[in-house]
Amino acid sequence: MQSTDRSPLVAHQLATKTVGDPNAPHLVLVHGFTQTGHSWHEIIDQLSDKFQITTVDLPGHGESATIRAQDLDETAQFLGETTGRSHYLGYSLGGRVVLTLATKNPQLFDSLILVSASPGIADDELRVERQRADHQLADRLDPQDGSAPSLTLSEFFDEWFRGPLFAHIPSAQLDRPSRLTNTPVGLAHSLRSAGVGTMVPLQDQIANLAMPVYCIAGGLDLRYSTIAQQMCQAIGENAQFSLVEGVGHAVPFEAPDQFSTLVSNFLLEQDS
Repeated sequence: MQSTDRSPLVAHQLATKTVGDPNAPHLVLVHGFTQTGHSWHEIIDQLSDKFQITTVDLPGHGESATIRAQDLDETAQFLGETTGRSHYLGYSLGGRVVLTLATKNPQLFDSLILVSASPGIADDELRVERQRADHQLADRLDPQDGSAPSLTLSEFFDEWFRGPLFAHIPSAQLDRPSRLTNTPVGLAHSLRSAGVGTMVPLQDQIANLAMPVYCIAGGLDLRYSTIAQQMCQAIGENAQFSLVEGVGHAVPFEAPDQFSTLVSNFLLEQDS
C-alpha cells in the first residue's frame, strides 16, 4: 500500500502516516497512552485493503513528542485540524480524545468508534484524586523542581505493565520497542495535560452525539465494559456495543483478528 508520512509543520500539525486507497472510506486510528501510530501495525495489515487509514502520534508521543497541548480539549483540537473529516477510532487515551472532539466538532465525524474509553470521571473527588496520581507519576519521569527523575523510561514501563490493565498480556502484544521510542518528557506532559483526571466529564453531552457510534470493550475489563455499555445507553439508538470475550483493556492488541473484523463490519455498514 502507498504510504505518506507527514511531519509536524506547525504546533497543531500532528505527525501522521496514511496508507491505502484514497478513494476508500477514510479511518483515523488514535492510540493510547505510551503508544504511537506504529502500535496499529497489525490492525493496518488487516484493514488497509478496504479503507484508507491514517495513524496519528498524539502530543507528547512518537514524532509528536515535542508538541504541547494545554489540555484534552486542545489535544482534540490539534487532532481535528490535522486529520479533518473521517471515521474516527480511539483506544483508551485516544478514545477520550476522539470523544472530546466529537462533542465539539461533530461535523468531522462519519462515525465514531470508542475502544476501552471513558467519558471522564463524574465524581469530583475521584477526578481530583486521579489527577493528583497522574501528576505524581509524571513527576517521577520529569520532575518539575529540577531534580533527577526517579524512573528511567524502561523502569516506567516495567512498572506500567505490572498494572491491572496489562499484567495478563503476553510481552509480544505490549509492543514495548515502539513505546520506548517515546520520551520521558513527552509522556510526562501527556499525563499532566490529557490524563483521565484532567478530562471534563462528558456524561451529560454524549446523548447529543448524532453520528453512528460503536463502543467496544474486553470481557475481562469489567470497569471499561460497564462504562462502554452505559455510554451506549446514554447515546441512544445510533450507538451499538460489542464485548470481546477473553481479553482485557487492550482489545485491539490482544485480539487483533476479531477486533479488525468488528471494525470492518461496522464501517462497511456505514458506507453501504
